[in-house]
Amino acid sequence: MISQTHPMQTYHKMGGKMNKKIPFALALVFVLILIFTVVAIAKTELTYLKIINKTDRVVTVSLTDPKSNLFYILNVSPGKTNTYTVARKVYDRTTYACNKVDTGTVDIRHQFRMVFTQCPAEAPNWGEPTQEKIHIDDSPGGINWLYK
Repeated sequence: MISQTHPMQTYHKMGGKMNKKIPFALALVFVLILIFTVVAIAKTELTYLKIINKTDRVVTVSLTDPKSNLFYILNVSPGKTNTYTVARKVYDRTTYACNKVDTGTVDIRHQFRMVFTQCPAEAPNWGEPTQEKIHIDDSPGGINWLYK
C-alpha cells in the first residue's frame, strides 16, 4: 500500500522554516528591483525642456549640436507651455521671439525651463537655477540683457 502524505503535513514536519525565508526573499527581490530601476533612470540620455511662452507671439528656439548633427526646432504658441524631450547636451541656441533674434549656448544636461515674459516687459526675477526668464525687449546686445 502506498501512503500519501498531505503537503501541509510535510511543511509542519519541517518546523515552518519556509515561513521565515519567504519574506526575506521577497524583500531582497524588491530591493534589487528598486536598485536597477534607479540605475536605469540615472543612465538615461534624455531630459526635459519646458518652454513657457507668456508673449502674444510665437516663440521659436533652435537647438543644434554640430558634433552629433543633432538639431531641434521648437515652436511654442502664444500663451502656451510645451514640454520637449531632448538629448542631454550643451547646445548652440538661436531664439526667435518678439520680432528679435538672439544666439548663444544653453546647457540642457538636466531638466530645464525657459520662460519668455511679455514682449515689452522685463523679467520680474531670475527664478530658480534651472529656469531662465528671458526678456527680449532690449536684446540682442541691450544693456539689460543678462543671459545667465
